[in-house]
Amino acid sequence: MQYKRFESPAWRKLLFAMGWFWMTLGLVGLVLPIVPSVPFLVIAAAFFSRSSPRWHAWILSRPKIGPVIHDWEQYGVIHPLPKVISTVSMIIVGVYLIYFWEPTTAVTVAIATGCILCIGFVL
Repeated sequence: MQYKRFESPAWRKLLFAMGWFWMTLGLVGLVLPIVPSVPFLVIAAAFFSRSSPRWHAWILSRPKIGPVIHDWEQYGVIHPLPKVISTVSMIIVGVYLIYFWEPTTAVTVAIATGCILCIGFVL
């Protein structure tokens, strides 16, 4: 999907900054398994496509995330493998936190609810 590139330098700078904001959240998601990274990186690519063709091409050229973003832009879908990896990692982290951290009942419910909501979002 090709987005209209803005000609106004102010809009391009704002969209470029928003691209980096979402890119940062996506990179955090790569480190923290409970945070999904793919949706954030797809949003970042959309902002870069409207503000900076160079950065849009760069994010598409990444070997791990580029094909996922390409599939999203061309077909509007995310391949099942990243969904499975994200779901499994969220389950592992949720179980780890509940089992080893031994939180109170309220925190356990909050962790379980957060994992279920995130998995529902990903799937």
